[in-house]
Amino acid sequence: MHLVRLLYVSTALEAFTSDSLEELGQAAARANLVRGVTGVLLYSDGSFLQVIEGRRLEIDALYRSITQDPRHACIERLLYEQDTRRVFPDWTMALHNLDMAEAMAPNEFRPIREFLDRFAETTSAEVTHKSLVEFQSQLAVCAGA
Repeated sequence: MHLVRLLYVSTALEAFTSDSLEELGQAAARANLVRGVTGVLLYSDGSFLQVIEGRRLEIDALYRSITQDPRHACIERLLYEQDTRRVFPDWTMALHNLDMAEAMAPNEFRPIREFLDRFAETTSAEVTHKSLVEFQSQLAVCAGA
């Protein structure tokens, strides 16, 4: 089965509390389960980074919906690639609030922050399957998954 993977970043236009992020993550997980979409959503300092993967039609429709969501702006697609396997096969939508996680356990999430800092310095062409797998592994360890 051919899948696509899309990664984007955006800026939140409203303040997200822990509760509102939890609601967002739960709603996304429920909808993604029906769509056959997996991925991860990170929130930090008023910005989102999300990876979604699934069938092309589902991902394209979901991304169109995301670009029309009034809760964020400056949406930039950084990666859109075809693959035969998922990086996040068991996560209908893992949500990580890095601000809260780092406040609670700063040393545990340091590798994630370092990865994101390195990622911010790259171009979309430099984002590879291997780096996303590394990222997923670091998130799983930090989150205790």
